[in-house]
Amino acid sequence: MNGMHFNDLLKANGYDPNQVFLIKHVKGNDKARICREHGLKQLLNFTRIQTDSGFGGRNRDYWAVFDEEGTNGARLLWFFKRHGSEPLTEKNLPEGYPAEWTPGKDYLYDLEELYDFKELQGRLVIEWQSGGRQGWKHSAEEDPERIGHILRIDEGEEFPGFDDLMLSYDRLKSIVDEEWLYSGWKKAMSGVAAIYVITCTGEDGGIYIGSATAEEGLWSRWKGYAHTKTNGNKLLDELLAKHPEAYRSFRFSVLQILDPRLKRDAILHMEANFKNKLGTYATALKENEYETGWGKNAN
Repeated sequence: MNGMHFNDLLKANGYDPNQVFLIKHVKGNDKARICREHGLKQLLNFTRIQTDSGFGGRNRDYWAVFDEEGTNGARLLWFFKRHGSEPLTEKNLPEGYPAEWTPGKDYLYDLEELYDFKELQGRLVIEWQSGGRQGWKHSAEEDPERIGHILRIDEGEEFPGFDDLMLSYDRLKSIVDEEWLYSGWKKAMSGVAAIYVITCTGEDGGIYIGSATAEEGLWSRWKGYAHTKTNGNKLLDELLAKHPEAYRSFRFSVLQILDPRLKRDAILHMEANFKNKLGTYATALKENEYETGWGKNAN
């Protein structure tokens, strides 16, 4: 972008680049990969947990955190102010942290998210020509010819299309929690009505059919599951009462995209048809007067 550098953005917003520590989470780091698979919340926890010895971020006031993008790029995820650190123990270990950690060596950093670059999070891609497990630099000025040139500003992660949309609960929650990274997803999913299915791949093995009407859209409907796990549904509440961790085996996918101008009764009729076609292994998520044949209505 006409030779513009990340340092230029920092200076324009009143930050000394020498006080901004740059971190890139690389694909070759197994711990980062494991945390990334559990969603951005755990990738953030991975960022907060650092081995204190030799870690340059402990002496910098601000951290700019990037994710590896291609062979020579890094995408901005967060910008933090560092407030200090404490030894990592079982008591302060972040909930659900999936990666290995070392008592007595690892520290948990207190990071406050700042929003000076909020409109660029998930969109700004800078040059970062480093490979392997190398994932941090004291500042972009440390190696300005290899790190920091702005390559592009785009729309974040591309929406895969409804045919390929299959999300675990953890993946769905990370998308909803960090929706600024997924503006294209939100736009596509908000503009449609749909018949969807939640497949429980764990011990329950159930198939739950639901619908999103035009008033709420698929985004709003699935956002409810991300925030509450069951979206207030009686059947799923009962399932989690018996198996509290069952939501982690939920897989969300779309059976049919519908014209948002369709009336609610027509959508419910289609939902019932899918349930009846799938038979005894499928259950409707909500009471539906159109359902016939197998099983009982929910709620």
